[in-house]
Amino acid sequence: KGQEDSGSAVRRCTKVEVTDDIFMPMPDEDGTMVWSLEGKIMAIYQVSLIANCIRRAQFVSLDLSNNNIGKHNDRMKDLADAFGSLHSLQDLNLSNNGPFSVEVCRLLSKSLQHMTTLRTLRLADNSIFGDGADAIMCTIVRLPKLREL
Repeated sequence: KGQEDSGSAVRRCTKVEVTDDIFMPMPDEDGTMVWSLEGKIMAIYQVSLIANCIRRAQFVSLDLSNNNIGKHNDRMKDLADAFGSLHSLQDLNLSNNGPFSVEVCRLLSKSLQHMTTLRTLRLADNSIFGDGADAIMCTIVRLPKLREL
């Protein structure tokens, strides 16, 4: 319950850029932003911070693999919704975070529609089945630059 309350509070504070050992990165010299959070998310309130940061910045690469955040449906919905602002994203790694609910898959599918520059999408080991898989597949076949799945 405490983490849920913390997550709700962080979600409302959209200017927060740091929690624990997770902080929003600065752009590289050429202005691109890359964020690797592989295996670093230990608390569900951190997902809210990450979602808020994603809404404010344009990342070219985002690695959220190996965090097992799929079991927290509300935080995954928040994150999937935030992905809709990633118009310049080229590489997205969400491997080993499942299971993803059908609702999360539909939100992810909706966000993917805006990622017209996406080249690589990694979704391995997420237990995505049925209607959720259908929703994502119907979107990714329409992504013009996607080369690796």
